[in-house]
Parts: sequence; C-alpha cells; structure tokens
Amino acid sequence: MIHLLNAGLTALLTVFGIILYSLGFGRLLIKLRRKSPRVLMYHACEPEESDFTRGLSINTPPSRFKEQLNFISKYYRIVTLEDLCREDIPERAVVITFDDGYRSVYEHAFPLLKAHGFHATVFLVADVVDNGGVIWLNALSWYLSRDPSKARDLISERLGCSRTAPWDRFLDSLIADYDPVVVTNVLEELETKLGGSASRVARQERLYLGESEIAEMARHGVTYGNHTVSHPNLRRLSIDARRGELTIAKQSLLAIPGSIDALAYPFGIHDEVTRALAVELGYSMLLEVKGNNQPLDLLHIARLNVTSDSPGMLFAKMEVVYPFKAFLKHIISHLT
Repeated sequence: MIHLLNAGLTALLTVFGIILYSLGFGRLLIKLRRKSPRVLMYHACEPEESDFTRGLSINTPPSRFKEQLNFISKYYRIVTLEDLCREDIPERAVVITFDDGYRSVYEHAFPLLKAHGFHATVFLVADVVDNGGVIWLNALSWYLSRDPSKARDLISERLGCSRTAPWDRFLDSLIADYDPVVVTNVLEELETKLGGSASRVARQERLYLGESEIAEMARHGVTYGNHTVSHPNLRRLSIDARRGELTIAKQSLLAIPGSIDALAYPFGIHDEVTRALAVELGYSMLLEVKGNNQPLDLLHIARLNVTSDSPGMLFAKMEVVYPFKAFLKHIISHLT
C-alpha cells in the first residue's frame, strides 16, 4: 500500500512539474530554489540497453543525455562536486555524477560533456575497474536476459523473492535482503544451469572503464570517488565487512588520477554506523539518493536519479518531485 501511495504521489508531482515547465514557469521556480545545489546521478549511457543493464532503469541514451545537457546549460550552472565545499557556491548550481563506472560513460557521455565544457565525477566500484569482475546486479540482469523464466525461478527460490512480483519490486527485494554469500552462490548456480559466464562476457565486451579511459577523462577534469569494492547493500553487512568495503576501495583509488575524498553509498543505502566509518576514513563528502540540499550538508548530499527523462520530466524531478517529497518527509519526521 505504501509503495502504491508513493508511486501515485510521484506520478502526480511529475505531471504537475511538467505542466509548470510547459507553461513557462521553469525559470521562476528555479530562481526561487537558486540557493539549493542539485546533484544528478547517472549510471550507463548506452544507445540501447545491453543485457547487463536491461531492466535496471539505469541507462540514459546519448541522444537524451544531449537533450538534458542542453536543458541544464540553459537554466543552470554546472559546477564540480568539490565546488560544493566552497562558501560561495554559485546560484543554480548543478553537479553531474555517474555511478558504477560503465565504459559507455567514456564512449558516449564524455564527448558530450567535453563539448559543453562540463565536468563530472564518476564513482568507481573497485572490483570492476579495468573489467576485473562484474557487479552482481549486472550479472543477474545478464542471466535474466539469457533465459528470463529459468533465471527468475532460480533467483526467487534461492533469495525468497516473489516470482510474480513486478520487476521493480523484484529488484527492491533483492537489494533489501542482500546477502553476499547467497548472491555469490546464486550467480554460480546460474552460470552452471544456464551456461555462460557473465563475468567473462563483461570482460570481453569491456563493460566498465579501463585505466587508460579513466586517465584520459581525468586529464579533462573528470574526478573519481568511492563506490565500494563490490556494490553491496552496506547496511546488510557486518561492521568489519563495511570497513573492508570502504577501506580497500579507498586504497585502490589512490592509484586513480583525479580521485577525491567522496563516497557514494550503493543504492543510497546507509545508516549512522556507515556514515561514522566513512568520516573516520577521511571522507569529506558523502552522497545519498533522494532528499534536498537546502541547506547543504556535505555529509548528507542528496542526489536525484536520472535516466531517459525528457527535459520537462527532468525539470519536474529537480524542482518539484524531489524537493516536495523531501519537505514532506521532513514534516512527517517532526510529527512522529
């Protein structure tokens, strides 16, 4: 019921925001919120979803990304993530970030960013840099693309998910009940029963950024932050395991040109224990998902997820949906 109410509210706010944008009220609303930095969260930038990203709602086609950049350049001012540490943050500031480190960012997003003179930050998953492995959700997506019925049967049986649940609810359940041992066993069983290796194919197709691509983007102002070692739900790990995820990834970043002291929680999931560990490790910027950056808190930086949104829909997310829902959450928390 709560999920349906949330989806209904999001849909209503989105339509309202698109109408405001269509009627020409965009500049006014942006001006009213000019002191609140917007931080955008992208993932892949593939012309068409690959088997590794299909169904994950993480892809922004290059043609749509170009439209979004044109929209952003018209109404906002692109700044770097590090600019948020300044006292004089420019008004109408927007920061562009990418999670996971897909090679499609280099192939398709990076040329468009250069053409606009925009900078961005990419949050790298240490295990898959230079295609040394595959993120577990990408692997599950690949097996589901190969044989949807058999893969879903196996996954739902082993992880206790409802086989008939809508795809987004299915994914939510996988993430919420994340167990690294169980996930590893499931992937091994999928490889045995369905045939083929998601990790090997990801390496062959160079799904993720390599060292040379990382270095080239760094020379043009792209910076890199920590997105853990294996992209887990950190809240489901022991404290020692969380520390390992953050520490090992931080050490690997030392060899990456353009690395900065910023951590983006996988899925935006965190708690005070994880935040304290990150601060202890020296991170000065911690990035979440959803919320509002007015006032800005560098240890709770809110981001909004962007996929193949039209400019009008992107405006609705940036100026109506996310701010209103953050405001509503704030009010409810003070009433309860």
